[in-house]
Amino acid sequence: MAYYGQSQTYDGGTFTRSSAGSLTANFTGENYRLQINDNILSGSYSLGTAWDTSFGLYNLTGEDLQVKPGYLVKPGGSYGYWIEDPDPTQTYKYYAVGFTRDIGTNQPNISMSLAGNTSLVNWTATTTNSVAALIIPQSVLGTTTTAAGIDPTAAATTLISSGDSRNPFGRDLNILANGNTGKSNPFVIDFPTSPNPFPLNTTYRNFVLLIRYIGNPTPLTSVTFTITA
Repeated sequence: MAYYGQSQTYDGGTFTRSSAGSLTANFTGENYRLQINDNILSGSYSLGTAWDTSFGLYNLTGEDLQVKPGYLVKPGGSYGYWIEDPDPTQTYKYYAVGFTRDIGTNQPNISMSLAGNTSLVNWTATTTNSVAALIIPQSVLGTTTTAAGIDPTAAATTLISSGDSRNPFGRDLNILANGNTGKSNPFVIDFPTSPNPFPLNTTYRNFVLLIRYIGNPTPLTSVTFTITA
């Protein structure tokens, strides 16, 4: 039996930057985790529904991934922790976390480095044992009413309806193309300027990372964003 040796509220990641550096989710805690609901589409931790970090047992929903210290895993999977899968019939499972780039400058793109599993599939894919991700900037609903997220691997924009099994939200979701041609780890993610600009700047500083597993993939061990001033 392993002993973690950290307090209930411990989280070793870095989720807010006031200078250049790194923002990191290393899956050692739940402090900036968000519940999977439409509030994620705000692109902001403060406007999302925070995960409950108080002690609890069997508090995962059927669509939640699990934080196993140092790993993001499918509950009940071969890489899993001690808890069983609350809903084995749920094909898609998710994890969301909010970040704040508290810097008063424009950042036209952002670099995202994955550790553990370094491969992503397109959000529209239904590939077994795969990982997909969306970057949801706060500027999306700040500048338009259409919910959207940037897919690091996508070369074209796709609209997924609210009834589609690949869309965990109660409204249509625009999967935005990544304008950067390099679509492998580390992923450089361009923020769109057309037809709608979705920037990171002085007004819109926050963003949310939404991760999706299908099946039982090799788990992520960390996600790091490089922040420039």
